[in-house]
Amino acid sequence: VGRLSREKRLDVVLSAVARLAKAEPDLRLLVAGTGPAAGFYADEAKRMGISDRVVFAGYMPDDELRRAYASCDMLVLASTFETQGLVVLEALASGTPVAGMNSRAIPEFVQEGKNGCLFDEASCAEGIMRCLSRATSMKINAVASAREYSMEACTKRLEAAYSLSAEILARTH
Repeated sequence: VGRLSREKRLDVVLSAVARLAKAEPDLRLLVAGTGPAAGFYADEAKRMGISDRVVFAGYMPDDELRRAYASCDMLVLASTFETQGLVVLEALASGTPVAGMNSRAIPEFVQEGKNGCLFDEASCAEGIMRCLSRATSMKINAVASAREYSMEACTKRLEAAYSLSAEILARTH
């Protein structure tokens, strides 16, 4: 989901799908978004022989994107470049578990076996399968974990941090 650029590492996900294709005949990948590497990734899917399993949907407006998240069994994210992980939170808020690269912001949100699964580049296919095998049981946890990052919850944590900072400053002056 989002901007299709090389640093998003969709090629890692495509390789995992190709690896799982024979054992998982119903496995499909929906790619939402567009960007400078869209053609590269479409060519990679063809080269790997999985273009019939990958749908490049292009840009999706927010309403369509919410429905897409909710209709998928899981979100897969192989980026090692995510510093905020908004896509992860959007998926979790939609009740969609996440299989994500164990890098940067992703492990801040994804708890192995609770609301998703973490993997490294070499174990993407295994991470997908772990997540798919438990996706139904992780959906409720996905929504609950996203609530921890709602605007209200984040505002309360920020206010608490400000209060603590003010207390510390008052004691030192």
